[in-house]
Amino acid sequence: MISENMEKILALVKLANNKVEGRTKFQKLVYILKNKGVNFKHKFNYHYFGPYSADLQLEIEELVDQGILMEKSFNPYIYQVKDEWIKSINTDMLKDKKRLIEYLNSQDYQELELVATIYYLVNTGIEDEKVIRNKLKILKPNLSHKIDSAFKIYDCLQNKA
Repeated sequence: MISENMEKILALVKLANNKVEGRTKFQKLVYILKNKGVNFKHKFNYHYFGPYSADLQLEIEELVDQGILMEKSFNPYIYQVKDEWIKSINTDMLKDKKRLIEYLNSQDYQELELVATIYYLVNTGIEDEKVIRNKLKILKPNLSHKIDSAFKIYDCLQNKA
């Protein structure tokens, strides 16, 4: 049986031109979309690579085990809806987010990691950009060189539905 969340996961992959590269990117796509109003029910906690949902990972693995979602073990992992299922995936619940999904999916996974972390910090009550930038430098020193580009993406998202 496929839950409503699983249907949204499959719709997300289909609308991302049927290809999501990387577990980190997959997690960040769902977290950012959740922050943009998509009703994913997954709970996220802060983890080394930013917001992470064990529930989401379990559902992805279940879809792979059921033979609906394909996981190619490359570096990074590649997720695609299997050909025999692609036509039956209903994207109606996300169709108004298609452009947003394509935009996010085209971004670098490390920048999405930073964008998701920005949302996480804002959700904890930190709204001052200078404070967020300083927190990002502490939390993600290896990505300090991408903070400016992450803020450009974040600012762009604030202007998108």
